[in-house]
Amino acid sequence: MAKIIVKKSNNKVISCIENTETITIDSTSCVVTSSDGNIELTGVNSTTHDIYEDVSEPTKFWGQCFTYIDGNWAIDSNYVNSLNEFRTLNGHETLEVEL
Repeated sequence: MAKIIVKKSNNKVISCIENTETITIDSTSCVVTSSDGNIELTGVNSTTHDIYEDVSEPTKFWGQCFTYIDGNWAIDSNYVNSLNEFRTLNGHETLEVEL
């Protein structure tokens, strides 16, 4: 199981983290705390993003490649295809995403 951070305006999942990590979010900031320390997520706050806990995570997750609506995951194929075209043009491996 995992915790996810979802952008309210488009339901894009920007982050998927282990349930053991802590997310502290308020109207001005969001901090993820793990055994490695704290990471502040720029531009993420309770006004713009929602947190969901105890969700089943996709098999192969990449940020922004999925939406999460009413408890259902979906791959954003348009975004993944566009991103992979860019990666190919720049000599990088394509991303594999899988539910």
